Amino acid sequence: MRAVIYSENGPSSVLSVVDRPDPEPGPGEVRVRVLRSGINPTDWKFRSRFPQPYDEIVPGQDGAGLVDAVGEGVDEFSVGDRVWLVLAQHGRAHGTAADHTVQPVERVFALPAGADFDLGASLGVPAITAHRALTCAQDGPTRLAPGALTDHVVLVAGGAGAVGNAAIQLARWAGATVITTVSGDEKAALATTAGAHHVVNYRTTDAAAEIRTIAPGGVDLVVEVAPAQNNALDLAVLRNHGTVAIYADNGGGTLAAPLLPAMWLNVRYQFVLLYPLDPELLRAAAEDVNAAVACGALRVGEQAGLPLHHFPLEQTAVAHDAVEAGAIGKVLVDVSEPEQRDVPAATPFSTTPTAYAVSPDSGRHWADEGAWPVAPGIHRIPLPLPSDVLKAVNVYAIETPSGLTLVDGGWAIKDAREVLERSLGLIGAGFGDIDRFLVTHVHRDHYSLAAEIGEEYGADVALGADEKATLDLLNDQGRPREETPFFASLVSAGAEDLARQWNNLHGAVPAQTEWRYPDTWLEGDHAIAVGARTLDAVHTPGHTAGHYVFAEKSAALLFAGDHVLPTITPSIGFTQPPAPDPLGDFMASLTKVRALPDLRLLPAHGPVAPSTHARIDELLAHHEVRLTKSLATLLARPLTAFEAAHQLGWTRHERSFDELDQFNQGIAAMETKAHLELLVARGLATRAISPEGVVLFTHTGRGAAR
Repeated sequence: MRAVIYSENGPSSVLSVVDRPDPEPGPGEVRVRVLRSGINPTDWKFRSRFPQPYDEIVPGQDGAGLVDAVGEGVDEFSVGDRVWLVLAQHGRAHGTAADHTVQPVERVFALPAGADFDLGASLGVPAITAHRALTCAQDGPTRLAPGALTDHVVLVAGGAGAVGNAAIQLARWAGATVITTVSGDEKAALATTAGAHHVVNYRTTDAAAEIRTIAPGGVDLVVEVAPAQNNALDLAVLRNHGTVAIYADNGGGTLAAPLLPAMWLNVRYQFVLLYPLDPELLRAAAEDVNAAVACGALRVGEQAGLPLHHFPLEQTAVAHDAVEAGAIGKVLVDVSEPEQRDVPAATPFSTTPTAYAVSPDSGRHWADEGAWPVAPGIHRIPLPLPSDVLKAVNVYAIETPSGLTLVDGGWAIKDAREVLERSLGLIGAGFGDIDRFLVTHVHRDHYSLAAEIGEEYGADVALGADEKATLDLLNDQGRPREETPFFASLVSAGAEDLARQWNNLHGAVPAQTEWRYPDTWLEGDHAIAVGARTLDAVHTPGHTAGHYVFAEKSAALLFAGDHVLPTITPSIGFTQPPAPDPLGDFMASLTKVRALPDLRLLPAHGPVAPSTHARIDELLAHHEVRLTKSLATLLARPLTAFEAAHQLGWTRHERSFDELDQFNQGIAAMETKAHLELLVARGLATRAISPEGVVLFTHTGRGAAR
């Protein structure tokens, strides 16, 4: 393989390109064919200043490419997986400036579908540093997600740099008001493009006064690149108990803090350096970064305020010099190019429709009544639904010494209750043996029977905490009982007439007068003991805001609810109250679950399937195809989601919109809106709202869906 090496410290001239044998991965390692290597200031600083205990060093902390070999014990990745790397050269001789690099699996992360290798190689140190800076405040969040920084004001010093750019995008995604400081008009334009709400030129204005005008109560958090130069400004604009997150020493290596002003503000100085960072913090940051990438909130290039500068591998020394000279944007080394292949249109996981699918555990139609063993002590129990579209919902009964834990509960209808009772009888149990329900989400076919039986027999019912807003809405006695809860969503999609028709559809207006609340709210990702088993509860918003899946890694099983379905795609946008970017949330959650080991898929609808990885890859590819088609509908003129939906094909048969019944037309309109909202998040479309609440989408004229 080709590799860039240096054997002594010094200027970029110590770098040379040589041939070396391809490395082999050991236990717990993967080999990556590097396509892009990202250059950071640490790369030239390490090369010029810091002796290393190796005869030769391949530089490069960041990169992106394809897994082409895995070591013993690695089950997170397979050959061909697209990945990005961070801290590749930390504590190791060989980084990313080579055709191949071998890395511990803890430093390798799946590259979300639709993200190119330029973006992957630009993540690493800048994005993880930005995440850590945004999550280190004493009273701030420890994870980033939409809403995590709502009501926070974040000041990003140097908003045109790679870390500053990532901090602006991540903070904005998390709901913060973002202020940034810059030194000139060019950098101001880049910071604005990145998404900063307010840009302050510290050379031409009284920066402290301007920031105080924007944030009279003070700034909650400063992401600081030049603490020695900016400390006086930071103290002038911080609120009481504010935090300065320091990730670099630009402009001076000594911080002189006036003690009394700092003490008076209870300032927290938090230093941020990735190399000694707790591996769990690194993993959590990478998960959140992937979530932002998957939903289009973290991008690179001119359109995201971070210009890209490309150099071939043979010019790695020139790339180092560009970074050392302060190039504005991100410098990348093009190690090689991915193979150019025709990408087929997304296809379903199985060519067999759900209505005819046979499940391997029973050898019969997946919806046939029974208690079908899927693993020792675990039984799949299909319960009927009052619909011809989805025949049943799978409930999973897990045996423990103290009783049964059921994943999901079914719809609270007479037929489903009777089938559940008979099916439990087949394993010698009854309703009184149920200790707990772990409900994947709040939809009636999963939650309502669990709530009913739980109340009657004293079983604990657990549900995602983010479903509370839905239950509050359904229990709101002031809500019009003759109007579908989706009325406003359909109106915003441009389908007011259809919304009125929905009011007369059977089941579109919930008949229940009271929706029970669960006994336990699930919050965050955490482990749950189920007898001798351990299930990892993983929050997967998208289909609904509080959706959870439950992974038993030791048995290679995923209780997937509606998050991953083997023969259909879950509806997106069909939830109340509506999420701002449900498809972005869904694709981020798919990426999150894809980072787990490959597991056997235990879905809520359809047959048991062998591979979560395979199905997630297909779901992500399907939505990228739909995004491309959705963007194309806007080429001629601005459209509402309802209008765009008329130009798309529906179901595996590519039926026209007019062929759908009224209910599915509404689902289609809301799902189209979800795709268009993600295109807005990716900067490929804009949205405007009419006085009547209708959203109109316009093509920005930029590229494809990615």
